Amino acid sequence: TPPEVLAGKNVVVGEILKKCEREDRQYAFDIPTLANSIGVTNADISNQLQKQNLKLKGEVTYELKDQAYCYTIVKVPEDYSSFSAHLTKWLSEVESCKVRKLDAMFNAAMFAVNSCEKLHGCWGAHLTPCLQRRILDYFNKDDNCDVSNKMGQS
Repeated sequence: TPPEVLAGKNVVVGEILKKCEREDRQYAFDIPTLANSIGVTNADISNQLQKQNLKLKGEVTYELKDQAYCYTIVKVPEDYSSFSAHLTKWLSEVESCKVRKLDAMFNAAMFAVNSCEKLHGCWGAHLTPCLQRRILDYFNKDDNCDVSNKMGQS
């Protein structure tokens, strides 16, 4: 089915054609940005792309490149500057936490590959016990990385 015909049947497809970049016969778009521009939720966009079985029929295919955070401001802030500073600080903490987690997993893998003494069930290239121990050590440690709920506490 030509894109223009699909656009006539599905509002989201129509908006994608109007507002999004075309790259190699494909339209690149960001779900949160598209949802915001047409006044719907991310879930509405996803539901519309699946509506009428467009994805199952092969009419629409898509991949998610970035699992972006989406926020809804439920109360108008009294001080936009303070709100912006607080939000920026919180997002920085979220990013730092994610980087620490990635670093810890990378370090666990590097330790298993380079430094494992093969004493606790590891042998040859089978390093699962060593890797599991390092990952458990990480999760048993308190690294103050629970920032997901801090935003609602302010």
